[in-house]
Amino acid sequence: MLGFKKVESERQEEIYVLSKTDFDWSQESFEEENSKIGRERIDVLRKRASYAANLLWMIQNELEMKYGECNELGEVVNEVKKYTWKIEDLLFEYEKPNL
Repeated sequence: MLGFKKVESERQEEIYVLSKTDFDWSQESFEEENSKIGRERIDVLRKRASYAANLLWMIQNELEMKYGECNELGEVVNEVKKYTWKIEDLLFEYEKPNL
């Protein structure tokens, strides 16, 4: 992986880091400006978050039917559902007129 180095971890997954000394930052522009995205794109992202929440909910139901109730799975589903509303909030803030 270009610029990334594997670090030792007690976890099972591999972890890679990118340090300032291992990458040539001279070509990077740190003064970039984030552009706004339109309502259509926000709607797509909101629908994707909603789809992800529904998919996790179905997985949760199937697992709970087989193995019994698991509150942790429900908490994950609820957290993902919150993203749908957070995206709506962003859209509301974006479209709010500056007073």
